Amino acid sequence: METDIPTDIALQAGAGPALALLACPLLAFLLLLVFRKNTASGLIGTAFQAMAFVLALVVFNNVWLQDTVMGTSVQWLQVGKTTLRAGLLADRAAALMLVIVTFISLLVHIFSLSYMAADKGKSRYFAWLGLFTFSMLIIVLADSLLWLFIGWELVGFSSYLLIGFWYRKKAAAAASKKAFIMNRVGDLGFLAGLMLLWAQYGTLELDVLTTQIGAEKWVPLAVSFAGFGLFCGAIGKSAQFPLFTWLPDAMQGPTPVSALIHAATMVAAGVYLLFKVSFILTPPVLTIIAFTGALTAIMGAVAALYQNDIKKVLAYSTVSQLGYMVMGIGVGAYEAAMFHLTTHAFFKACLFLCAGAVIHALHRMEHDMEHAGHGLSRYNAQDMRLMGGLRKKLPLTFIAYTVSAAALAGLPLFSGFLSKDALLTGATGWAIRESEAGIALSWLVPVLGFASALLTALYMGKQWLLVFFGELRLPRTREALSVARGYINENPLTVTGPILLLALLSGFYVFSLNPIDSGRSWLMTGLTIPVGESQPSGAYHGPASGFFNFQLHTVVALISALLAFTGLFIAWRKYRPGSSFEEDYHRQKEQEGFFAGLGLNNWYLDRAYKLTLIKGTHALAMVSDFTDRVIINRWVDRFAVAQVVLAHISHWVDRTFIDGTVRGAAWVASRTGKHLRTYQSGNIQTYLITALVVILLVLVWVSL
Repeated sequence: METDIPTDIALQAGAGPALALLACPLLAFLLLLVFRKNTASGLIGTAFQAMAFVLALVVFNNVWLQDTVMGTSVQWLQVGKTTLRAGLLADRAAALMLVIVTFISLLVHIFSLSYMAADKGKSRYFAWLGLFTFSMLIIVLADSLLWLFIGWELVGFSSYLLIGFWYRKKAAAAASKKAFIMNRVGDLGFLAGLMLLWAQYGTLELDVLTTQIGAEKWVPLAVSFAGFGLFCGAIGKSAQFPLFTWLPDAMQGPTPVSALIHAATMVAAGVYLLFKVSFILTPPVLTIIAFTGALTAIMGAVAALYQNDIKKVLAYSTVSQLGYMVMGIGVGAYEAAMFHLTTHAFFKACLFLCAGAVIHALHRMEHDMEHAGHGLSRYNAQDMRLMGGLRKKLPLTFIAYTVSAAALAGLPLFSGFLSKDALLTGATGWAIRESEAGIALSWLVPVLGFASALLTALYMGKQWLLVFFGELRLPRTREALSVARGYINENPLTVTGPILLLALLSGFYVFSLNPIDSGRSWLMTGLTIPVGESQPSGAYHGPASGFFNFQLHTVVALISALLAFTGLFIAWRKYRPGSSFEEDYHRQKEQEGFFAGLGLNNWYLDRAYKLTLIKGTHALAMVSDFTDRVIINRWVDRFAVAQVVLAHISHWVDRTFIDGTVRGAAWVASRTGKHLRTYQSGNIQTYLITALVVILLVLVWVSL
C-alpha cells in the first residue's frame, strides 16, 4: 500500500467502509456498557450489527466483485529506528470472512431478542456480543500478525465473558476459565512464533513477510519453528488435539453464544490464521497439521456419537469439522478449507439455533406445566433421551434442522457435500503424492477423513431421530405426557426466521450451479493463496487442488455419498422409534463399551491433564515446599544462628581486645602524662639535677 501523500497515514481509496464496519460493534459495546439499564439494549445492539452487515456487503462488493484490495494504515509506535504501523487490509479472504462474521452475528442478535428477553443481564449480554464481534473483525482485517494477535487475545477475553455469562452457575464459571486458560496455552506458541519472525525479519506485517520470506532471506529452520508456533495458537483457538476439551464445556453459555462461537467466529479464527500465513508453513509443519487435523476429526466424531446432550453433540461435531478444515490446510487444500469454513458457518449456526429453539420450547413447556400443577422433577431440557416427536409441534424448526443436518452429514445437493468433497479430494490427492514419495503412512489422513464422514452422518441421524421422531420420552405418566405435548408450541418469528434463512443458505445452489462439482465453485475459484512470488520452489506443499482431476473427484464423491447414506441407514436401524436404544433408555441402561467410554469421557484427556499437569504441578509444588521448608529454610536458619554466634564472638573480641587495647593505651598515656606533670614544677635546679642524672645514666650505659 504505497502512496504519494506526505503524511504518516496511508489511506487507500474506498477504505472508509472497512473502518466504519469495525466501528459499529465497538460503538454498540461502548453504548451498552454505559447504559446498562436500557430496556432497548437488544434493539440497539442489533441495529449496529445490521449496519455492520450492510457495510460488510459493501466491502465484499468492492473487493471480491471488483477485484480490488482495500486498506488503511497509520503510524502507531516509533521504537528507535523501528516504526510499528496499525493497519487494516481487506483482500478476498477477509471480505468473505467479514460477510460471514457479521451475518452470523446479526442472526444471533435477532435470535437473542426473544431467547434472552427475560434475562436480567441482557444489556451486558448484548454488550459482550458487540465486543466479541469487534474482536473477530480485528482478526479478519489486521494487516500484520501483531494486530491479529491483539484481536486474537480480545476474542479470547470476550469469549470468556460470554461463556461465563451466567457466572453464578459453577459449571459456567469453570467452563469460561477452562476456555480462557487452555487458549492461553496455545497462545504461548503463537507468541513464540511472532518473536521468531520478528527476530529473523524485523517485521510482522503480512505483505512484507510475504515478500521477505523468499529465496534471498529464506531460513527454513527458523520459519518452520515460527510456523509451528503459529499452528500452536490455532490448536488452542480452533480446538484441535490435544487442546479441544474446552470447546464442549463452552456449552454452559447461552445457546446463541454457542452458535456464534462454533459457527464462524472464534473457532474459525485458527483456520483463517493458517490460511493467511500459509506462505510460512513449510512441508514438515504442514504434515504435522494434516495428521493433527485428521486425528481431531475422528476423535470429535466418536465423542459426538455417544453424547446425550443436544448441544454437546453439536459441540463435538464442531471439533470434528474443524479437524477437517485443519486437515485441508495441512494437505495444501487451502481453498477447500476456507470453503468448508464458509459452508460450515451457515449449517452449524442453523443447527445450534435449532437446538436453542428446541431447548427454548421445552423450557417454556416446563415453566407452563409448573404453573398448571404438573411440575417435572429434575427435568433436563437438553437431554435428547427426554425428547421425541417434536417435528409435529415444531414444524419450522424441524424443516430447518433437517436441511442443516443433511448439509453437515454431507448428503448430495447440500453445501456440506461440496466442501467436504473438496477436502477429501485434496487429502486423497496429497496421500497419492506422498505415498509415491515413499510415505505410505500418509494414507492415514484420508482414511480418517472418510471414517469421520461416516460417523458424522451416523450421529446426526441419531440426533435427528431422537429429537423429532417417536413420542415424547418424559419420565412421567401418560396423562402428564399428554399435558406436556399441549404446552409445546413453535417459537416466534425472531427465533424461526434466522434458522429458516440459514437453512436456505445450506443448499448447493449458494456456492455452485453444479450440485456435485466443488472445484468450480465461485468461492474455490475466487480465493487466492497468499504466497509470495519470491518464495523458493518446494518451500510449501502447494495447493492440493492440483489433484482435483475429474476421475479422483468422481471416486471421492461417490465414496463420500455412499458413506453418508450408510451412516444414516445405521442410525435408522439403531435409533428409530421403538428401537433397542429406546428400550435401554426406559430400562435406564447406560451406554457401555470402549468407544462409549472414550466419547463420554472426552477421550480421557481431562483425566490425563489432571494426572499429569495438575497433579504433576501439585507434586512439584509440594516438592518445592518441602525443599524450601526443610532444606533451604533449615540451612538458612542454621546459617542465621552461625551468624548470630559469630556476631557475639566478634562483639566479645572487639570489646575485650580491640576496645581493651585502645582503653589500655589511653590509660597508660593518661597515667604517664599525669606522672610527668609532677616534673613540670618550673624549678631550674630540679631540671638541672634531672638532666645531670640522665647524662650520668647514659654514660654508665655507654661505658658498659
